[in-house]
Amino acid sequence: MAIVVEQEKRKSNLIVFIGWLAVMITIVVIIYYLFFQKPELIPITASTDFSLATRVSQIDINPSIVINDVKFSTRQPYVSVPGIGEARRANPFLSY
Repeated sequence: MAIVVEQEKRKSNLIVFIGWLAVMITIVVIIYYLFFQKPELIPITASTDFSLATRVSQIDINPSIVINDVKFSTRQPYVSVPGIGEARRANPFLSY
């Protein structure tokens, strides 16, 4: 005598269908906004006051003044220069 065990059928196929439909619509909307929607441009107007730009462009940048400065030459180095060491193991397949 065989015992027949059947899986109970779902009664709410409509809810599953609506769930899948919501997921598909969400994916389509995301793809549309990522690949097909043109972004709105932000209007940026140039300032008519160029006095700051002219002052910055007239600054004399001379690195020898900084290098020859007493405060720069007597500064304390807080980070040591890295030494030369072994970059890798001779045989990476050997165990430690």
